[in-house]
Amino acid sequence: MGDVGSEVHEERPRLDGSITEQRFASFVDKQRRRSSEAAKTLLPLLSVSHEVFRGRSAGSATRMRAYAMAAFHDSGLPNDALPYVVEVLETSFRPNLVAAAARAIKGGAAPDARLADYLVRAIYNIWQNDQPVSFEAYDVTWPLTSFSTALSEVLEAVAWLGPAAHHVVPDLEVLLSTYSARFSPETRAVIARCIESLRSYAATTPRTCCGSAPLIEPGIVTTEHDLNLSSIEVEDQDGGKFEWGYFFHGKPSVVAFFYATCMNPRKCVQTIYNLVEIHRGLLDAGLDGQIRVAAISYDPHRDTAAVLRQYGESKGVPFGADFKMMRVPSQLNSVVDAFDLGVNYGGNQVNDHRIELYLLDSKGRIAHRFLRLQADPGSVVAELARLANVPRNKHMACHSGGGQ
Repeated sequence: MGDVGSEVHEERPRLDGSITEQRFASFVDKQRRRSSEAAKTLLPLLSVSHEVFRGRSAGSATRMRAYAMAAFHDSGLPNDALPYVVEVLETSFRPNLVAAAARAIKGGAAPDARLADYLVRAIYNIWQNDQPVSFEAYDVTWPLTSFSTALSEVLEAVAWLGPAAHHVVPDLEVLLSTYSARFSPETRAVIARCIESLRSYAATTPRTCCGSAPLIEPGIVTTEHDLNLSSIEVEDQDGGKFEWGYFFHGKPSVVAFFYATCMNPRKCVQTIYNLVEIHRGLLDAGLDGQIRVAAISYDPHRDTAAVLRQYGESKGVPFGADFKMMRVPSQLNSVVDAFDLGVNYGGNQVNDHRIELYLLDSKGRIAHRFLRLQADPGSVVAELARLANVPRNKHMACHSGGGQ
């Protein structure tokens, strides 16, 4: 009894930027053995904005987060962790993080067909940067005596899904037939074994539908929440300075966050392209002049007005009175807190961030959130039409015959 009690009341380390990576890893190792308790202690560590990653380099933050995510393979993967896993598979190009997400899937209670599609997309994210990985210990020594690779972890997760992943066999066959030269002989063999394993289920298993509900739902905000940002000064791509309320009050608006030096094409670059597409959809829906569009930088120190102008022009941003790129020169922390943004910094450099796009009503309050995965432009336009009180029939007429 004494041993059990001492473990339960063991003092936890302070999980913030002051903890060493080694002590963090020791904490994770202890939690992964506790199964039922691991979810509540490890789950918060999956968030890129957790204070434990604050002040660290991007490499250190990623390595720590990957180690925590991989621990769910042993402790069991709760449903609340799935959005983080899906986010990594969809958007990350870091082999250790992708491997950790794939490994975590095998800690799930039951296979989920929807995960197979994300795993296949992850292959295309990392196939040119596959690396040896090991989660046996945080500080591994070389040469590794036991290791896998990110691609192997992804393919093993696909195979683990079994009948639920049968629908991705054609995608795996394309990898071998069209892109075979991109893979090593060992990886080709792993892909072939995965295909063979999934095919074996075809004759005995009912067909699994993969088109069910998404694993990450956009969030409708049901409670009114004033951001209290009206007097915050912002600067646009032309150097014009004005208060937050000047732009974000009076009309509904869509606001996304990004920074110009982001190296992940699935995140910031695609976010800006999507804003351009959303603006085009607004014009097609007859909402010109009724909705404002804004992209706000996570990195106001580097993203000066001139940088914003050049970056936006390179992505085809149609700058105008209702479409701006902005930075918050001196009070970005207030914006981060008001939106509860998923971003973290090493010094004044972004070390990681999630995808995030928000719809604000005409009073500047958050009405809808699209987080972690890129928002479908058509869905965003539909929600903006609702905020602008455009009759449904008129909106549908504007979009008849068009796809999303």
